[in-house]
Amino acid sequence: MTLDEKIALKIKETAKNLLDEGKLPTLTQLDKYYQLFRLNFGPEKLGNLEGLELLETIHGFGVQNLVYWLEFKNDEEFPTSIFGSISGGSALKYGIYKSVKDGEWKIGTPKNIKNLTLDEAIGIARKHRNQLIEGVKLVEQLLDNIEAISYFNLQSKLRDFAPDVENTIWGHKYFSLICHEKIDSFHMPYFQTYYLLKLLQLPQEGTGRYLNSGFLVSVARELNIPMQHLYQTLIEYYGAYFGHIRTLIPVTSGQHFGIIRTA
Repeated sequence: MTLDEKIALKIKETAKNLLDEGKLPTLTQLDKYYQLFRLNFGPEKLGNLEGLELLETIHGFGVQNLVYWLEFKNDEEFPTSIFGSISGGSALKYGIYKSVKDGEWKIGTPKNIKNLTLDEAIGIARKHRNQLIEGVKLVEQLLDNIEAISYFNLQSKLRDFAPDVENTIWGHKYFSLICHEKIDSFHMPYFQTYYLLKLLQLPQEGTGRYLNSGFLVSVARELNIPMQHLYQTLIEYYGAYFGHIRTLIPVTSGQHFGIIRTA
């Protein structure tokens, strides 16, 4: 992938200014955050847990579980928002949650919520754990010379080997934190598409959260900045994505390139 020279220069300048102003974490800080997350929730840690401890570590109450760190923990120790927001919706987006009202484990849809036994809840947590670990293995197998076909294959393999987590916003964020050099920080496909079009890049056709990860990772590498810096810089330079869209249509006019939003 080759960026337009003017765009590349502007993005690099913006990233440098943000870093100089203290609005981006330093490489040392980023490394510390990634190591801390992996220490608490990496495949090595989750792989050694079983039973109730596993369930509570991934989906439990409090501030020391995986889903809390992914969505809500936002402090000096680990400012989760800088790694891409996954806020919004209900706790059902995690596939399972523990009710504050009655302490029961729940599953289902907003219109059809069901209680789970403890053994059933542990079984779901175990399945999530196994698929997160398998997903990390698949991502880590990606070659360093990024090609669109590699991410197409990754998307397909994740659907086969991690079907319960691959198309979730929290699963994508988990993989991006563990494999931050190979997965982007835009956890919704329309975010990925929006910013790729802003960069004058045509997204890969198809559906899935991983098809266009490679393009964004390639941009970060071409600019020689961390993926997390690219995430914050694109939002700063182009503005935050807003509104709901069904399709994005590339529009060219002379040297200009944009999108038409269709609802």
